[in-house]
Amino acid sequence: MDTNQEFSALADKFESGNATNEDREMALRILTNARENFSSMPDSEEKMTGMLETALIIQQLNMELKAP
Repeated sequence: MDTNQEFSALADKFESGNATNEDREMALRILTNARENFSSMPDSEEKMTGMLETALIIQQLNMELKAP
């Protein structure tokens, strides 16, 4: 399975409501890397939007991982 197929399979799990905590942790690692990449970009609207969106999703994933 190539990377695009893996991302697609992961997205399908989230969209169907079947994501496990392991899936959430994987998504958290991916988004943390994305946020680091955005932070190294020159200032732009894309950078600000990307950082905001990744921060919001990271916060949501952290809340889901801490939920009982």
